[in-house]
Amino acid sequence: MYGPCKNCGGYALNDYPESGLCDKCVRQVELDKWGIKISQAGSKSFLFVLPIVPKGQMRSRSRAVMSKSGKSYAMTYKAPEQKNREDGLKALLREKIASSENASELPTTCPVRISIVAEMPKGASWSKKRKADPGHHTSRPDVDNLAKQVLDCCNGMLWVDDSQVFSLLISKRYSNTPKYVIEMLIFNQDQ
Repeated sequence: MYGPCKNCGGYALNDYPESGLCDKCVRQVELDKWGIKISQAGSKSFLFVLPIVPKGQMRSRSRAVMSKSGKSYAMTYKAPEQKNREDGLKALLREKIASSENASELPTTCPVRISIVAEMPKGASWSKKRKADPGHHTSRPDVDNLAKQVLDCCNGMLWVDDSQVFSLLISKRYSNTPKYVIEMLIFNQDQ
């Protein structure tokens, strides 16, 4: 949808153009549908747009290692490609945090609600018709792997520990400009 939201007047594109609502209002409708009530009074909002192609978290790798005493054990490690992805995402995030007006408040120790939108690239070989209306993104990477990738990179940068994240909403959709859009609401300790 391009144009004003029916609910708040905001201007945005969302996954449900027939609703006439912006992304934020669509998320609130979903939360209301599930009976999740979250007071946003006194909360602080941060929005980070990271222009990088979203990739899912890769599985850990293991190998057998022999200790000096002759005992063998399994060692788990991240693949070099995974480490490179994380480093790129962390560098972009550091840049965005540094340019934020409230950078001194991060990482926070308060409860956090996160909304992640992974805007995935459209296929290069797609027809014009399919590019105009690609539908829902239902192929890999899975949303849980996308969330894990982002949450691991944000740990220690946006919040002290990811146990502070009490609510997570993630979606993926096709876009002409691939990126992550991360919205973070920080709540006071007493909320």
